[in-house]
Amino acid sequence: MLQAHAFGMARVMLHKVQKQSEMFEGYRASLENQKAMLRRVMDALHLDAMDEPSDENSVSSSSSSKLELDEIDIETRQPTQWDPPGQRNDDT
Repeated sequence: MLQAHAFGMARVMLHKVQKQSEMFEGYRASLENQKAMLRRVMDALHLDAMDEPSDENSVSSSSSSKLELDEIDIETRQPTQWDPPGQRNDDT
């Protein structure tokens, strides 16, 4: 009787371990996909930073890899959302 109970408990534990293993594999696959996506983004950012011109007026390579959320259109001098209302960032 005790042996049958121990066998039943062992089967339950084995089932739990198998389920946890399946969940772990799912998490691992998801993390691998996220890691691959981040590598592609980092590679794209690195390539974008390398495509920028390297003259005296360009941004240094250490800060060129940072994403800029808003940029002022220099040709038309359009304000960004960060310019105070009624003011433009005109240097001319």
